[in-house]
Amino acid sequence: MKNEFHESNPDFVYTRRSKAELAAAGHHSYSKKRNFGQGESDESDEGDQQRAAHGNHHDNSPSGTPPKDPRGRKKKRSRHPTAPKHPMSGFLFYALEMRPHVAEQNPGSTVGPISKIIASLWKGLTPEQRAPWEKKATDDKARYAREMEAYLQSQKDEE
Repeated sequence: MKNEFHESNPDFVYTRRSKAELAAAGHHSYSKKRNFGQGESDESDEGDQQRAAHGNHHDNSPSGTPPKDPRGRKKKRSRHPTAPKHPMSGFLFYALEMRPHVAEQNPGSTVGPISKIIASLWKGLTPEQRAPWEKKATDDKARYAREMEAYLQSQKDEE
């Protein structure tokens, strides 16, 4: 039966829909307990109407918006190549400096365990010990604000 379906619908792509999309389409959650016989017919009629009105979710919308990826993936936003990079946090500056030392002490470890060790070291730091890293982060935020202002000004000038 499954093979027959795939033969008759060669372009079909299974899409897993989120709970929000299922609720919008009128599907009910099966994890909730149902009260059988108590006003159930009203709810099911409403759900049937919503499902019928929803139609085929693979159709292109008439409003001219591009069709969604049938696999439900979001398109990655295109990043302008000359846009400034986002600022780093104090933890990222700390991790950048500590990673070689921690990797040296734990040969053969992968990224995950090393990152856990660095995170536990960061959590153990006092506010005074974190101060240099936080200062680097605030300086980087200021750098980003300056560069972003210049970038936005150049974008306005181009238009």
